[in-house]
Amino acid sequence: MLARPKTGRRAAAGALALLSLSGAATLRAGVAIQITGLSNDEAGSARASLEIAQYATRDDVTPAQLRRLVTRGEGEIRRAMEPYGYYETTVTGETSGTAPDFRAVFRV
Repeated sequence: MLARPKTGRRAAAGALALLSLSGAATLRAGVAIQITGLSNDEAGSARASLEIAQYATRDDVTPAQLRRLVTRGEGEIRRAMEPYGYYETTVTGETSGTAPDFRAVFRV
């Protein structure tokens, strides 16, 4: 009795895995967050303090939520900079993009 070659199944499984990986790389939903004007340590502290970071992978963020989170994020970053000795930090937040792929940029 001859065994059936499994290459067809393996090839199909490989192609499916490749498609899912390429889809994951191109399909992103949520909020991309960028913080400029800070050192790496300061930016890490600022990012950790942001409520908006919890929305980074969510695809149900509305434009109104995004604006509210960015406005709130300005204050969160200001407070996160106080341990570094910055008590009068100026932070401006901007939004761009369309649902579900938004971008929030904070300039410090």
